[in-house]
Amino acid sequence: MVKNKRAWLRIMEAVIGIMIITSVLVLLYAQKTGDKKTGEYIYDLQSKVLIDIGTNPDLRDAVLGTVQEDLNYTIVNDSIDESLPDNLGFKLKICNIGTPCPSGVYPNGDVYVEERVISSNLEIYAPKLVRLFIWEA
Repeated sequence: MVKNKRAWLRIMEAVIGIMIITSVLVLLYAQKTGDKKTGEYIYDLQSKVLIDIGTNPDLRDAVLGTVQEDLNYTIVNDSIDESLPDNLGFKLKICNIGTPCPSGVYPNGDVYVEERVISSNLEIYAPKLVRLFIWEA
């Protein structure tokens, strides 16, 4: 009878030990995969913003210059500002294809750049290069 109790205790000790080890491993794995790298996060965000610019007719017209020239950047910048978190700064450059597009001055640190070509809408063909610079503010 005493031997039988010891066997159950050893089995329970082993089960509890395995549960502790697996819970520690699960917690470590969750922390590692939960922290998405900042660069990957920003590039994903930039890609979504540029896709939105390309698919939204109002933003597309603003990039192509079919609305008033002084409103072009304002319309697109406001849209980008709404879709980015407050801890990120950004700058937008819209240039003609084939012409130099100066990058400007940006803060020290990591600046992430993504670009997309917006070529036309149903009425106008005037390809533009849209560059989006994002950094941590």
